[in-house]
Amino acid sequence: AEQKRGSLAVNGVRKHEHKVKELTYQAEEDKKTITRLQDLVDKLQLKVKSYKRPSEEAEEHSPGQVQEGSA
Repeated sequence: AEQKRGSLAVNGVRKHEHKVKELTYQAEEDKKTITRLQDLVDKLQLKVKSYKRPSEEAEEHSPGQVQEGSA
């Protein structure tokens, strides 16, 4: 009976250790994914800024079109 309980305890510990390894691996993969996505967000934000700047400059040079419908 003692041996069986000991064996069950060892098996339970092994299962939990395996689960911890799985979750640790998944957490590391999630972290890598988050880093890649954040890099992509940063690049896209820079692109948006680069597109916005010429657009805003064009609006500044054509004040008649900025206030459409005010007539």
